[in-house]
Amino acid sequence: MLLPVWGGRKADHSIEEIYGTCRNPGGVELQNLEAFLQVARERSFTRAAAALFLTQPSVTARIQALEQEIGRPLFERRGRTVRLTEAGEAFLPYAQRALELIQEGATAARETEGKGTVLVGATVSAATAILPDLLEAFRRDRPGARVVVRYGHSNEVMEMLRDGLADVGFVVRPLHEPLITVEPLVADDIVLLTPPRHPLGSRRRLTPKDLVGHTLISMQWGEGFEEFERWMQEELGLRSAIEVDGIPLGVILISRGMGVGFAPQRSVAAYVRAGMVRVRTVQELPHVRREVFLALRRAARLSGTVQAFVDLARRQFRSSPEGEPTVRTRRTPSATSR
Repeated sequence: MLLPVWGGRKADHSIEEIYGTCRNPGGVELQNLEAFLQVARERSFTRAAAALFLTQPSVTARIQALEQEIGRPLFERRGRTVRLTEAGEAFLPYAQRALELIQEGATAARETEGKGTVLVGATVSAATAILPDLLEAFRRDRPGARVVVRYGHSNEVMEMLRDGLADVGFVVRPLHEPLITVEPLVADDIVLLTPPRHPLGSRRRLTPKDLVGHTLISMQWGEGFEEFERWMQEELGLRSAIEVDGIPLGVILISRGMGVGFAPQRSVAAYVRAGMVRVRTVQELPHVRREVFLALRRAARLSGTVQAFVDLARRQFRSSPEGEPTVRTRRTPSATSR
């Protein structure tokens, strides 16, 4: 059960005032609370039904049952939009907290058997760089635990953390969020990828000028990418023929002989081991390193399983303790934070 994180004003009514009107005090059903929170979040019965994998009449029936139990209408319809009534606004934080407590209790019960769950949000680039080794080690330590990984851009991973859809985030841009802490985890070098058989693969030493005349495939890999691309264009006149929003597709294109491209070494290690591409170091490049950051909700109370996962990630991949930025070029970095 995943719970949305709610903002909004402080409740104007106490729980005693609300339950003083209940026709069935203490008899509120869990599924009705879930439906209430989802409708409040989506502001739509139709979207709430889709999110809960229910029909709209089923959601309507649950809301009506809850309103009967509370003794007050919780929603009002205005055209196609749905709004909380004053009673609904008052009830909202208590409904959320009730489900949170149930979830925390269920998590605590599972933790006693080492069967907790870790919800991970990550960019594809960060996931391919660290999760294979991290998950392998974590499974050895906690074989009964479950890990769920969801992908997104760095800003989308931040949203997952904010909304309670992820316990841990791995991002490639240090975005600033007041409710989220971001710390450097690991940095790695940018290397050139070539097909297994390619003219550049036989050269003993490569410089950027050796790339002239070859098709370039650029793969978005995070902080420093735009500055590196700009340097290639302005200093060498090199511009990518194909740009993809992720490393896996870029690797496939390169493995088919469609061109060469740069990527973080850790993110392509598995493809290199599989023989899909080769890695070459290019001399005389600007000093660019891609960094992966660990993101957590500020002041969040982590379960034992999630804390063990975070501690393991820090032990395995922690970069410089000072947390100094490791993405540097000869030009001033832009303030992009995609």
